[in-house]
Amino acid sequence: MKLRHLILFFAGLNTSLFAQKKITPEKAITDLTIFENILRQGHPGLYDYISETEIAALFSETKRTIQDTITDLELYKKMLSITDKVNDGHLLLFPPKHFSNHQLHFPLLIKIIDRQLYTDTGEFDIPVGSRIHRIHDNSDIEIITRLKKYIPNDGINTTKIMKGIEQNFGQLLSYEFGFKKEFVIEYSLPSEKEKKTAIISADKLATIKHRAFKRNSNFAAFHQEEKAAYSLKYIQNKLPVIRYKKEYHAAILTINSFQIDPNKFELDISNIFKEIKKNKVQHLIIDIRRNDGGMRKNAITLYSYLTQTYFKQRINDYITSLSIPEKKYVQKVFLPEKEFLTDKFINHPVYSGWKLNFDNMETMMVPQQHPFSGKVYVLTSGNTFATAASFALLAKNDKKIITIGEETGGAYYHHNGEYPVSYQFPNSSIRMVLYMIKTNHYVRDTTIPKGSGIPPDRYIKTTLRHILDETDPELDYIYRLISPKAP
Repeated sequence: MKLRHLILFFAGLNTSLFAQKKITPEKAITDLTIFENILRQGHPGLYDYISETEIAALFSETKRTIQDTITDLELYKKMLSITDKVNDGHLLLFPPKHFSNHQLHFPLLIKIIDRQLYTDTGEFDIPVGSRIHRIHDNSDIEIITRLKKYIPNDGINTTKIMKGIEQNFGQLLSYEFGFKKEFVIEYSLPSEKEKKTAIISADKLATIKHRAFKRNSNFAAFHQEEKAAYSLKYIQNKLPVIRYKKEYHAAILTINSFQIDPNKFELDISNIFKEIKKNKVQHLIIDIRRNDGGMRKNAITLYSYLTQTYFKQRINDYITSLSIPEKKYVQKVFLPEKEFLTDKFINHPVYSGWKLNFDNMETMMVPQQHPFSGKVYVLTSGNTFATAASFALLAKNDKKIITIGEETGGAYYHHNGEYPVSYQFPNSSIRMVLYMIKTNHYVRDTTIPKGSGIPPDRYIKTTLRHILDETDPELDYIYRLISPKAP
């Protein structure tokens, strides 16, 4: 049966698997107005990438398009089309809670290479590395383009977006194209042009996530480890973990999160660096490719073991409001407003808001008494975000450290990442998290284009061959660089 006929055949089966809430135009516009008020009053970088006139026109046009009853999912997508223009990786929108994990989604685990979709596992009788050309009647390029708005990003850099689509592909596909029971896909095998057709059944989100350890892009085989064990030790593990490559006089310190109690983190890192010294490590590789942030103090602690000089992270913090906007719709405030917002900034007014030119953590930014004296390499990716990106920037500012991989998801010049406020809109139950403090970073290289992530010193591209061979491209590059046999 041809692809077009299969699509038509299954169209009747692919009905919505849950009841979406219907909202009148008046109530939908009310939610949009609240949304607009929150952004205009409380977002500290709303006009960094879009002008005030453009944002006003965007809201006006969005409201104009709502003439009839709309579903909560449709309104959610309209709101995403607005946040997509703001380019703030910390401006988070979530669908209503009834979009639960029990719904069924596209089951294949996907890797994006050169804006094309490839399978990252060899499941469902489709070999790993197969190119997915179409899902139903939508090309892979169209799918990626339409899913981009679901992943918030800092600036114009798209590395975080591509990683986010990979990791949440099935769920995002359902939001954008509808919840379906089965999928008709058109694909081709690696290194072949002939296109094949397959029908695969949807699966639960929890089951899909449970299979993530099978991804070839985890590169377990490169490390001579079984996939499940490697995932447990080096991917799912949020604590710092060290391993050694004695033939290279090297150690790999993997830190997948800075969201760890600072006292425990400091103790763990102290013990690790004692162990590194004992093992006479000459090359230290710090892997933060899967680290999306956490406690800022932990990043400072880690860097203090790598430098021999005092260091600096920030120029200033900025807010546009001394109080939380639209408090009636706040679900949760994580820190006291008076202490961490009003009193902190009230004595530091500027023309358009309030700006604090003092970093209260700067007194911590001193080197350890005996820091690591060997060569340091920091691995980054689009998943490197927030506090992890701040650590990557410290490394980028340090001429003695080589950063390797791809541009970070976190921005180079500034980010909005402190004082989060959680909202829920009254009519749609769509949820949002707004971070009210904008931080301007201390940078040494001012030639980097605005809107960029932190660019690596050595850009390493992941190719289809890396996926097929399960070769970790960044570590493979470093091993060849530091090998005693290297020319």
